[in-house]
Amino acid sequence: MAAARGEMGLLRRAIRVANLDAHDEHSRTALHAACESGHVEIARALIIAGADREARDDLGRTPIMVGAWCGHLQVWQFS
Repeated sequence: MAAARGEMGLLRRAIRVANLDAHDEHSRTALHAACESGHVEIARALIIAGADREARDDLGRTPIMVGAWCGHLQVWQFS
């Protein structure tokens, strides 16, 4: 939720206790949500904390692919 909303404070607290690669019913991770919403700083924080940048959703898309598809080309800096 913090990744999708772009809430850095909440994300920093969640990173300490959450499984960064936990996924929803569509196999989307927090990094997918951050990239889809264009939250570059959130995505960077997740990657630094160890989130899997190659995680695939149920359609086979990585977080970077989702971000680019949604028009947030700045997420390519994480490739």
